[in-house]
Amino acid sequence: YRHELPTVGKVNQWLGSDWQNYGVVAGWENLVIIDIDDPETLIVWMEYYKTYVEKYNVLDGVPFMVRTSRGAHIYVKSPNAGKA
Repeated sequence: YRHELPTVGKVNQWLGSDWQNYGVVAGWENLVIIDIDDPETLIVWMEYYKTYVEKYNVLDGVPFMVRTSRGAHIYVKSPNAGKA
């Protein structure tokens, strides 16, 4: 779905099923998704964020975080995404 969005019919089909997983297309407007799969790594990332990212305003805005059973998904808007 990088170049074309799903149809309304396709979205309704996805949401009307019993399947509970979903995907997020990253890259749109510099969206970056960090997938952390264990609690210890999440603690390390949060400390890194407080020490470096937040302190030096590396990201555009505060990250949105969704906790998962194993860790978290962290959604950030990066001013440097795609500038490798």
